Amino acid sequence: MPPFLSPLALRLREKILPLADSKNLLGFSAGVDSTALFFLLVECEIPFDIAIVHYHTRKQADDELSHAQHLAKIHNKHCFIAHAPTFSQNFESQARAFRFSFFDEIIQSYGYGALILAHQLNDRFEWLLMQLTRGAGLENLLGFESWRNAKISYPIARPLESISKDEIYTYCKEKGLKYFEDSSNADLGFKRNAFRARFANELTREYSRGIAKSLEYLKQDKQRLNTLNIKQLRLECLARLTQDSKDCICSQGGVIFKLESTLWRKKECEGECENVGEKMWGNDVENGFENGGENDTTSKEIEQNRLLQGCDKIAKLCGYVLSLAQRKEILKSGFCCKIHYLMITHNESGVFVAVDIFDMYQNVTIPPMTRDFKTFCQKSKIPPRLRKLLFAELCLLESHQKADDEKKS
Repeated sequence: MPPFLSPLALRLREKILPLADSKNLLGFSAGVDSTALFFLLVECEIPFDIAIVHYHTRKQADDELSHAQHLAKIHNKHCFIAHAPTFSQNFESQARAFRFSFFDEIIQSYGYGALILAHQLNDRFEWLLMQLTRGAGLENLLGFESWRNAKISYPIARPLESISKDEIYTYCKEKGLKYFEDSSNADLGFKRNAFRARFANELTREYSRGIAKSLEYLKQDKQRLNTLNIKQLRLECLARLTQDSKDCICSQGGVIFKLESTLWRKKECEGECENVGEKMWGNDVENGFENGGENDTTSKEIEQNRLLQGCDKIAKLCGYVLSLAQRKEILKSGFCCKIHYLMITHNESGVFVAVDIFDMYQNVTIPPMTRDFKTFCQKSKIPPRLRKLLFAELCLLESHQKADDEKKS
């Protein structure tokens, strides 16, 4: 790291420094964002080359291309150039697809470690506002994935994602950097430009720090949701459904999902609690967190929110969207309730979500649970709410096996 860095480079060094371990490809346009990022990377001595797409839609694009080649030559960078075909419709979508296909090809051919893009805070906020008006969940609200999965998979770095457009202009002005303004950005016929001019710019100018924090929190929530330890438990693995189970239960007629958690201690889960909600919220020690003040409460809330996100995701997998009131009910009950056809329960190893086939198909009848099965469930600490369902699945499995044996004989 150079001894003297600009204030902006100092702010971004934690995001930029990891890029020093490999050569990278910078998506360049000669606009203010990619120009600022170019010089920030140079300032931090990050190895990179650049790639630019000529869309042949503006006369100024020729000058932008020449400037990109000039910068690359001065700073000893390779400049990859692609000439896009004419796009008759959905220009933004087709241009993006072409651009990323170009990046994919370069990275695959030359072995670049990461793609670096100059998206900044205003870009992310514009996108979020547009998605809000369309009706979108967390997955689509944020966009801007940190990993590209195409012909080849590679990470995407966006060092400027928390930096406002105004700060980037200030950096370029202080450095005396030359950049180009895309005249098409003033065309309010493009929806994104309209959102930028009417809403995003002013809000970001006034509340950039709060917006950046909110987007970062949402990003973290999305990452936690995408890495939730949701397990589909198979009936054949039922014998391993203990507190140390690392396996997953898919039954013949439905699916039982498991979210592993340490929220409930062993002594609380000899069976299901009659007033599990009260125990869960009323005593920190009983909840698996020592009574140590604010940090423990925060840890508990984080774990509860993680589990609630998991229940929400599982419900969607089962074709059901939880309402706000239903989410509150799940929390209030201590993850021991029934929502629509979904049974939610827990033992000391985590939370289980299952489809109640008896309620869904009211003509389903099964024989009483056997003593051996009940004993097995108690020893395995299978929550009582799941036992009837699992026994039905076991009977169904035995019936299928018997039918198969008869066919073979």
